[in-house]
Amino acid sequence: MNLFICGSIKIKDKEWIFSKIEECIAEKNCTNVTILEGEARGVDLIAKEWALAHDIPVKEYPPDVQHYLHNACHKRNEDMTRNCDFALMLWNGKSYGTFDDIQLCEKYSKPYEICYYDLAEHMQKYLSLAMEKFKPKLADGPRELLDDIWEEAMKIRGRYTH
Repeated sequence: MNLFICGSIKIKDKEWIFSKIEECIAEKNCTNVTILEGEARGVDLIAKEWALAHDIPVKEYPPDVQHYLHNACHKRNEDMTRNCDFALMLWNGKSYGTFDDIQLCEKYSKPYEICYYDLAEHMQKYLSLAMEKFKPKLADGPRELLDDIWEEAMKIRGRYTH
């Protein structure tokens, strides 16, 4: 199984990242795992560290800045999405890069799971509900759609807290 692990570059909590990778692999009964990672700081490099410590093969996708200039990271993530069997998104709910990966999974009909980091449980619920509402637009919407999703999450929150 090609497992694409990505997430916010600001997430550096190794223990949490390691636990989410291990939970994903156990829950999905993954065998013959190869980790696809994009060599970005944060989640990507920590996932690579976990894989190497567990003798799990890693397929690296460095951004090809020479050919794609400013789109190199998006192109790299698109390649990883196309080549994955499953994607694990370790997200703070704010990172546009990880949101792009979610959109790519929707575009290419790839299964994925989002694990929220440092986001209160009730906010995870509201954000998940808002994401579900916008799901039909995720595959081809602009990255600014994330702002609309958060606005919807706050509306949902308001309905639950009154």
